[in-house]
Amino acid sequence: MGKAVFSADRKVVSAPVDIKLVNHSDIGFYVLGAEFHAMGEDVTVSPTDLARSKWREDAEEWARYREKHPLTRREVYQPGKLVAAQPWMPPGNWVEANDESLTRTVVQLPSDTNFDKLTFYATLSLARKDRLVMENFGRPSYSWRGVAVPHWAKVDQKENDAIIQTAEMGENNAIDQYTRLRRRVITYWRFGPHGVDVAPVIAPVGEEGRPFSERTNREVRSRYGLIDVLAGPVEETLDEIKPRR
Repeated sequence: MGKAVFSADRKVVSAPVDIKLVNHSDIGFYVLGAEFHAMGEDVTVSPTDLARSKWREDAEEWARYREKHPLTRREVYQPGKLVAAQPWMPPGNWVEANDESLTRTVVQLPSDTNFDKLTFYATLSLARKDRLVMENFGRPSYSWRGVAVPHWAKVDQKENDAIIQTAEMGENNAIDQYTRLRRRVITYWRFGPHGVDVAPVIAPVGEEGRPFSERTNREVRSRYGLIDVLAGPVEETLDEIKPRR
């Protein structure tokens, strides 16, 4: 977190957030998707322990989300509210071996915001450059314009808005390139109450929407080095974020 500043009319607070990516390995990675989001949270603490039934209910609700929520006997679970969400690295770029990069994004919120704290998350979906050769992503498609989203890619198996990006790819050696079915890299950017979830898949051309077994998914992720990097939660109270008047 950098130093926050007020706008000229003092109605908006802008808080800079730096995201540092360090690749300690001797392998480069393609960036399939990079998402950052901030959640505003209110904190309510009970003066006494919650009833066991209430605590269990909160624990079950907490388990539904990848966000961090309390699992104490006194802090009352309250879902956070999305404050900001955006990509922080362009899909299709790559991370060089033994390299690091720094990205700065800015979170803006009304100066009279009454959240108790802000919580920041950053995610990154990668594929190993020594396992495949990926071309740039083409123009995105949209679920709300009639492009079908596979059932497995829907959040909670419901209808959700999604942006679909596709890139042609080749195998990492000549034998595989000429003997294996041609494949594509597809990413589904799925919108929900907690930012955007990026779901990548590598599938043969014409089979992008077909559900695959868990074993097949594990084999594909292992073969092409698909990994997800998650950072957060990083928490800041509003008193820490807002500049002094």
